Amino acid sequence: SLSTSLNTLAGVVYGDLAKPLIPIKWTNNHSNLCIKAIVIISGLIITAGMFTLKKSTGGFQLFTTFTSLTSGFTVFVFAFGLFWRKSNSKATLAGAIVGVITTVWIGIGNQNATATGQIKYLPKIVSIEGCPNNLSQTL
Repeated sequence: SLSTSLNTLAGVVYGDLAKPLIPIKWTNNHSNLCIKAIVIISGLIITAGMFTLKKSTGGFQLFTTFTSLTSGFTVFVFAFGLFWRKSNSKATLAGAIVGVITTVWIGIGNQNATATGQIKYLPKIVSIEGCPNNLSQTL
């Protein structure tokens, strides 16, 4: 879910970027405040990305775009840490920013193609008109 993605993102950014880069003694209150701030800031960035992509044709497509903006960053940071053990936090942050920009660029391109008619999402048929059986009957 979206909250899971945001919380995972906050935990990864806190553990891999904030804690090593900010030289203070981290108490539980400091950690909680930092993680909450990361969730709020990343949520605002993702919401700003959604306003950029607001010409959406359907709810599912909007949900998919919103989730991809959230998950793209998390997947990048996880994969980067998994495959490059000797990476530092500055390279991870720079790569994550490039990952977010790339995800937003792909999302804007998708929305633009949908708005210009290059991509057409057909709605699902929800009518029972023409069905041979009486589907509105209760058993």
